[in-house]
Amino acid sequence: RRLIEKSQGAFEAPSFSKHWSMLEQIADEGLEEKRKFLAPPGELIYQTERREILESCRIFLNGEEKYYKGQVPQYFELAFGTRDNEHEVLGKVRSVELVLPAGEKISFQGKIDRIDLMPAGTYRIIDYKTGGSGNYKKGKPYRHGEQLQHALYALALKKILKKKFPDKKVIISESGYYFPTAYGRGKLVLYKQENANEVLEIVEILLDIVSKGVFPMTQKPDHFMCRDYQDIMDQNEAISVNGKSGKKYERESAFDNLRRMKQFE
Repeated sequence: RRLIEKSQGAFEAPSFSKHWSMLEQIADEGLEEKRKFLAPPGELIYQTERREILESCRIFLNGEEKYYKGQVPQYFELAFGTRDNEHEVLGKVRSVELVLPAGEKISFQGKIDRIDLMPAGTYRIIDYKTGGSGNYKKGKPYRHGEQLQHALYALALKKILKKKFPDKKVIISESGYYFPTAYGRGKLVLYKQENANEVLEIVEILLDIVSKGVFPMTQKPDHFMCRDYQDIMDQNEAISVNGKSGKKYERESAFDNLRRMKQFE
């Protein structure tokens, strides 16, 4: 963010050769400032972590250059409904109300990392991720209800901007995730948002599952970061809601909503 804001007065296409020294300086300044309040265990550890951070910075800047299509960053860290929801450009941004297909309403809050204005006048949402990118597949935006953030943020941003600029046409063309670390391999995964309202059906199904108290066992322990308990989980009977190993449950109505989730890839 600081790199982009430094050059925002005369924005130019990201270039590693032009902007690396500036980004390296920003990173080192941030590390030194952090060091004043949080002393590292030792100089060796500090230098190791510094190298990792600078490597992520290199990946980020190379990615900015590689993926550049004329977009101009417009807003950063747009919090809505949270305690830090006083945005420096848009002012106070309250939580967003979403209307589910059956007519019920829910209040939604969060923080959007970055919003770009595209050359065509549409907006693109980027959420930065520090983890791995393996589970994020192009063409499969929802992963059966496990991946909803990009679509929910698209709905929220449209409502926020329409409220701030009622006479302006607001289109969220893409929303997705950027992995600017060695672990994430600098991958950028974007999803078209013309059918973003589809996520409301998924939310409605998930809330219905919770309201009915149906909490089936996960078949993959690592889905919920339970790898440390793999042995315990493996001793339980795995219940498949639509596979051969769960035939005795195939007519169980409690799993109807889970089966419905399978359509949302």
